[in-house]
Amino acid sequence: LNNEYLDDEIDLIGLLRTLYSSKKLIILITLASALLAFIYTTQKELEYESTVILEVGSYRLLDGEKKIVEPVSSLIKKLKVNLIYKQQLKLDSIKLNLKSIEDQLLKINYTSPSPELNKTIINEAIIFSQESHAEILSKIANSFSEKIMTIDNEVEFLKLTAINEIKVIAVSYT
Repeated sequence: LNNEYLDDEIDLIGLLRTLYSSKKLIILITLASALLAFIYTTQKELEYESTVILEVGSYRLLDGEKKIVEPVSSLIKKLKVNLIYKQQLKLDSIKLNLKSIEDQLLKINYTSPSPELNKTIINEAIIFSQESHAEILSKIANSFSEKIMTIDNEVEFLKLTAINEIKVIAVSYT
């Protein structure tokens, strides 16, 4: 029984002697790993990542129905054309990710080697989205304005027609 317990014991003194005798190898491996990590981090280019989440605007119709200004997928297509093709951004040095969240939010994630470039591109995306929505809302407002003017003209025409009919009836009774 005693032999079984002796086989399960760990010889700490023997383990420490083995580690002490291998100290040069342990130090060399540690220094080599530290040197490789240092070289990797100093050679790697810095990358800056910026993220913004935009809410696509909405408006209410006369019946109370809420409609978004434009689908997020449409805004993503426009932004890709504006930011990538018109700006002629180099896609290998930067990473632009446009993602729809619940069909009402747009997540713009941009990574590049320069924080100034990130700020510029994110601001351009925000301004482009605002201008696009302003243009769409202006068209919607003009459409409603034209409908209102048409209804006003119809009311004015009916009013004049009614007045003329009343005059004709009044003349025929006299």
